[in-house]
Amino acid sequence: MRLVVALMCAVLFAPSVHASPFSLVRTDSVGAGSGTGGETARAHRITAVIAEDIDDATAEDVALRQDQLDRWAEAFRAEAAPLRPALAYQRREAPASTTPAPEDADTPADDTSTSTSTQVKRKRGIPPFYLRKETDTHTTRALYLPPLFMHRTPKAGHPEKLLHLDLSLTFGWYAKQQEKNRYINPVGLFFGGFSEQRAAWAMVPLLMGYKRVGESFRFGQFPLVWWWGNREVKNLLVAPFHFQQKRPDGFRGMSLLLAWYGHENLQDNDPSNDKRYTIFAPVYLGLTKGTAKLHLSPVFIAGSDERKGVKHRTAFPFFHKSTLEFGNRNELWTPLYIQRSDRARQKNTWVVPPALSFSHHTGAH
Repeated sequence: MRLVVALMCAVLFAPSVHASPFSLVRTDSVGAGSGTGGETARAHRITAVIAEDIDDATAEDVALRQDQLDRWAEAFRAEAAPLRPALAYQRREAPASTTPAPEDADTPADDTSTSTSTQVKRKRGIPPFYLRKETDTHTTRALYLPPLFMHRTPKAGHPEKLLHLDLSLTFGWYAKQQEKNRYINPVGLFFGGFSEQRAAWAMVPLLMGYKRVGESFRFGQFPLVWWWGNREVKNLLVAPFHFQQKRPDGFRGMSLLLAWYGHENLQDNDPSNDKRYTIFAPVYLGLTKGTAKLHLSPVFIAGSDERKGVKHRTAFPFFHKSTLEFGNRNELWTPLYIQRSDRARQKNTWVVPPALSFSHHTGAH
């Protein structure tokens, strides 16, 4: 470092026929009659003093060194002064950058830059009775006259906007710590809490309550109505009158212990495994399995099988009719008349029992 400073000073202090604003050699410091050799020696000594490379520097040498450095800085400012107005002008005229300056990661964001005000998108109502106002964060509905209720429904991403008030003194709000929507009534009429995974509410005067955990739920209105299940299976009991169960593959129900009904496997594309049943004890039974059907009562029987081409009807004790082989064979039985026919085999028979008469034909007529 000292060598570099010495070389710079040697160049600056070298004698020149042209005066330079950066010249650090004081002409008045060189004695008269010293000549060129004296100036050169003096310049070398100044260089050594500036480089702090001599041990016998005097106070005069130190003062001379400081004087030369001051003259150097002064000359530099004189040369750079004409450039400053132009630089200031360029900075003043330069367009503002559209790229935001990067923020320091440790510097907290300015809270004042984020607007917390909501914008009203739609507002309508029937003053002074009803009001509906929609903003970008929530939707408010209120019935002011009479003052029945006011409910503010939050939109996605703004659950804290929930608010509910009604004439029963029920109050609803969003609890940030539990991340739940809570409702409460000071006189115990209603209370509840709602979140994405759990929900529960109760109406004490009606002995009614509901609870949901994940996909499972339970509802009760003591002692009559009970409803429980999950997304796949749901059960309903209205004691002691009715019970039903819904499943993805079927349904079954019971009413008053007298009516039983249900079905299975109707959602697939295979009709051969379809099942249905209806029972009204003790007067009716209906069954369906695939393409076969049966209807039974104390005075009536009917059935069919579309795959086999069979149908029959019977009313006790006076009437019976059947069709076999997809309509090829037919039979009719009554107390007064009986007939049987077979078109494929060209047979036909009839009987009149009260008259003791009958007829039988074979072959073409």
